[in-house]
Amino acid sequence: MNLTQTSFSQTRARFRLLLPDANLRKRYITAFIFSITVFYFAYHALNGERGIYAYFKQSRNLEVSQAELTRLTQQRAELEKRVHLLSNASLDLDLLDEEARRTLGSAKKGEVVVLTAPR
Repeated sequence: MNLTQTSFSQTRARFRLLLPDANLRKRYITAFIFSITVFYFAYHALNGERGIYAYFKQSRNLEVSQAELTRLTQQRAELEKRVHLLSNASLDLDLLDEEARRTLGSAKKGEVVVLTAPR
């Protein structure tokens, strides 16, 4: 016998000394396997790819994305309104003048130009 077989045999003998009844051994082994299985599933129910923590993280990401979508939708509506005002069908001369001055950086004689941060 080598060292591994000896140590295994000794461990097995010690285990039998602790639990001499075979039925009791089977019950403990079954309970141990059951508790390991419950622990495994409980761990993955919390931390798994589709666990509770992942669900809350996805819920938070969804809320952030919906807020960003709302903001971008409003921004798009404002831009579409400005484009509509600059179109040939409904040309707003004041808006056209304002946009041309901002783009070209020009001013009329006698006007005061106030520089602000870009939008």
